[in-house]
Amino acid sequence: LPASFSTVKVPEKAILSATAMETLHARLLEDAETGGFAMSLGILAGTASTQIENTCKALLYAHHHDGNDVALLKALIAHEVETCSKADVIFRANTAATLTFKYLSKMVGLDYLFATLGKVLRDVMQKDADDAAVEEHVRKNKAMAELMVVQDTFEVDPTKIAESGDVGQEDMLSINTLQLTLLVQRFMKQIFQSAEHMPAELREVLAAVRDDVADKYPEAVQRALSAFIFLRFYNCAIAVPEAYGLLEEPPNERVRRTLVLATKVLTTMSSGARFGEKEEFMTQFNELVDSSQSALTAFYTT
Repeated sequence: LPASFSTVKVPEKAILSATAMETLHARLLEDAETGGFAMSLGILAGTASTQIENTCKALLYAHHHDGNDVALLKALIAHEVETCSKADVIFRANTAATLTFKYLSKMVGLDYLFATLGKVLRDVMQKDADDAAVEEHVRKNKAMAELMVVQDTFEVDPTKIAESGDVGQEDMLSINTLQLTLLVQRFMKQIFQSAEHMPAELREVLAAVRDDVADKYPEAVQRALSAFIFLRFYNCAIAVPEAYGLLEEPPNERVRRTLVLATKVLTTMSSGARFGEKEEFMTQFNELVDSSQSALTAFYTT
């Protein structure tokens, strides 16, 4: 970065006059068109860590006004790849590039997410509501007092499951594993089939990630792509669907747990990793993870 920008400090609170705003806008436009975003990079370099997310958001919105938002993000990606010293840490943390992507993806990708993931999420919510209604009906109906209802859940952690009547823990785990596998497969199918419908802005950003990382750390390309499109886009929308407008109300604790478990599998699958000793109960999904790699590769290269 130019020395004049390497220590730019951003005040936590500032009120600019109309003239100052016009001047700042002109400088940002010049920064984008002829300066290679050096000033924007310098502003971020001089921003305190507690303010970096707000600064990323502000710069993104400012450059979006002139249609330079994607170019800004591509510059941030190139800069972070250039300054990264280890392949295994690239884009793992919340950096200027990943935080800016978080907001850009929301700006351009909500309709796409709704079309891609909305129905699966609504089906999960409806199933949970139907199960709860059956449980309540059985509880209130004396004639059905002896009928045992075992809720069809997705929990696969044995420490979170207790035996229920005649149904042992092992049988419940088998059923729940099948249910979670089918749910993850539905999410995968929707995502993999949606590649051509992904917003052009996101496709352009992912192409930049792929090309920049491949030049320096070819072994880390899949992990880098996963860090953007799955970890900070699809998985966020699945785990917190109400924040993306995919559900009107936040899911209950049981559904939230289901969605978090699904994102665990999607994260591992998308990065090319496998489950191990850290969460041994998830190793049963390694076969699904492995069998999905060819479809994932096709998705990443579409």
